[in-house]
Amino acid sequence: MKTGRMQRAPTVPRTETPFDSVASGSGSNTVQRLGSRWLLVEEAARARTFGIALAMLTLVALALLPVLGGTPWLKAVFAGALLSLAGMSLYVAWRARSPLRYTPALFRTFGAVAVSTSYAAQYYLGVFSPTPLAITLGLVFFGQGTDRRGALTIGITAVSGYFVLTGLIVLGVIPDLGVVDATGTAPTAKVFMLVLVPIVQGLTLWQTWANRMALHEGIDSALEVQRVAVQQQSRFEEVRRELEAKLRLAEGDEGRYTGERIGDWQVGPLIGRGGMGDVYRAEGVESRRLAAVKFLRAQHAGDATSIRRFEREWQIASQLRSPHVVQVFDYGLTDDGVPYLAMELLSGRSLGDVLRDGGSMSGAQVHELASAVGRGLDDLHAAGVIHRDIKPQNIFRVDAGAGRHAWRIVDFGIARMSTGHGTLTAGDVVGTPAYMAPEQASGDEVDERTDLYALGAVLYRALVGSPPVFADQFAAAVYQVVFSRPTRPRDLNPTLHRQIEAMLSVAMAPNPELRFATGGEMAAALGKAMRGELGSALRRRARSVDGDRPWRRLDQAARQLSRPERRAPDELLDTLPR
Repeated sequence: MKTGRMQRAPTVPRTETPFDSVASGSGSNTVQRLGSRWLLVEEAARARTFGIALAMLTLVALALLPVLGGTPWLKAVFAGALLSLAGMSLYVAWRARSPLRYTPALFRTFGAVAVSTSYAAQYYLGVFSPTPLAITLGLVFFGQGTDRRGALTIGITAVSGYFVLTGLIVLGVIPDLGVVDATGTAPTAKVFMLVLVPIVQGLTLWQTWANRMALHEGIDSALEVQRVAVQQQSRFEEVRRELEAKLRLAEGDEGRYTGERIGDWQVGPLIGRGGMGDVYRAEGVESRRLAAVKFLRAQHAGDATSIRRFEREWQIASQLRSPHVVQVFDYGLTDDGVPYLAMELLSGRSLGDVLRDGGSMSGAQVHELASAVGRGLDDLHAAGVIHRDIKPQNIFRVDAGAGRHAWRIVDFGIARMSTGHGTLTAGDVVGTPAYMAPEQASGDEVDERTDLYALGAVLYRALVGSPPVFADQFAAAVYQVVFSRPTRPRDLNPTLHRQIEAMLSVAMAPNPELRFATGGEMAAALGKAMRGELGSALRRRARSVDGDRPWRRLDQAARQLSRPERRAPDELLDTLPR
């Protein structure tokens, strides 16, 4: 298999999509908003077909008009109305080629022209002619409009107009000038038509409206099922990976160094296991300080690169004094030359455990998390450290007593070497795919903004309830990171504020230049977004990010779930960094 860097996807110009044109309401209506968007696509297709058919019908009527009799001035009015309707119908058919251009204003204008033409047609051809049947066809189309107020207004105006016009003729207020003259028709028959035709038209409008609402509710229900399925499947993948890791370690097991004294440390049971090292609980013989001691695994003890990583970790961490980063006490070698690091022993749970049990977190909790981890990353970056593996498992919630908590970053600066569902192997790329920035996944140069992307991905997970990327194959996860974006946050969490989604868009921008510059800036932006006070500059930046590469839609994520194997295309596997 070839090795090397994954090639970036070519820039694809953004095409018009119906999902950008519908104004959405509050954050609690996201599923209904998605249903309206899809209905708009269907309505635009119907409008194009109806417009063409209506234009053909009016042109045929214009061609036959000379053979009809009738009052000349009324005939001229009818001809003008037909011409305007034909022109409007063709214009609607042309505009409806793109759902973006089929707007509520166009729908209402089309309806107004159609209703006006129906008045002229009924008065010229006769209110007791077959003309009202053609009006019923129009009611079927306009009654299914996504613009509910416009659809009702158009339908009610058409039905009431026939009733008023017919009533005025029956009462003798205005003369019956119709080509189909009903002068000899019995008064009772006229009253029958006056009552029955509006009732039939009204029932048609009501039935069409009811069918449209039932369709809307059905689509909303289907979208809700999709949303839940995407969330549950992504969380299942996340839990499965964590379970596999925990099965490899039963906490409290004895390890190779359990019971030994290494330097000042009396080593106790195993408490953790990573790709490069095993972590033990230990206590200082002289200092009486509790610690977590990490030993390089035996199979890596002879690897110069792994040893240098341990040494570099010690050199950097020993100079760090941040309340948001785990503190390292000691570095040394065992008698057989295996390096170890002694760090403060934290009491609490990882963010991964917290999210696994709770799904998501409240806004206040997420803001507290973002502030602490953001400051921790800023401290790391100021010391020249790029973490490269920020994820929920590497963020620890420390029990501070009295119900208070503090957040710490752990495992910074060490590239784990596990394969499969966990962390990437050493080489061009280090990190965990679900929280990895595109430049990191493609093997490009990483910097502080790579860590900030990962923090944004962690906030996405905490706010939305699902990880940004989920796949049961490593290559598929990396492919998603490089060539697509996560599912739109508000599609998965309808209660999420629109400005929080904009903040996440900036935090997880594929282009590093568009991301936040510091963790503190990101946390401050999150706080403003939660209060609905996100600045216009950041909102514009978010729109720019979404314009270049939009969030993945919910239906796209749901289709991915239906595939037996969620893998990257075979031809791209050889380009992945090894």
